[in-house]
Amino acid sequence: MSYLFLLAFLNFLSPPHDIAMAVFAVTLEENTLRLQVQLDRGDIEKAVNLPTENDNSTKVIQEYVMNHAIWIINNEPTEFNFITIRKDDEFYYLEAEPINFTTPFNTIDIHNTCLIEEVDKHSNVIYIKQKDKKVRGFRMNKKRVDISVAL
Repeated sequence: MSYLFLLAFLNFLSPPHDIAMAVFAVTLEENTLRLQVQLDRGDIEKAVNLPTENDNSTKVIQEYVMNHAIWIINNEPTEFNFITIRKDDEFYYLEAEPINFTTPFNTIDIHNTCLIEEVDKHSNVIYIKQKDKKVRGFRMNKKRVDISVAL
């Protein structure tokens, strides 16, 4: 059920493509972190130089995202394993395997250059949803590829 909520959340927060952007939705529930990513299909396929029909596309896109987005949670580097990657005519949707932490969430530090060099005026938008708190959003672009968030 939370998967459907997050997909609806991602779709609701996505403006038309006149703005080049990728959306990274982070959900923090108790000691579990969930990440979903929405990438414009044309932008990511161009960035990774992906042929139109490529059976290896999900692996290439996953590697690209992992190499261009560094996540440090509670001062610990965190790597995501994407368990679902699907596409439609406009977007790629990636969902990472939930990560459980033994301590409460205190900080998230992100270095994110996904599509920033490859797509003119591109932005990465990070949404952080915590239980009982307002959703917070952060825009990253060429001038701002690093953010630190106290939770």
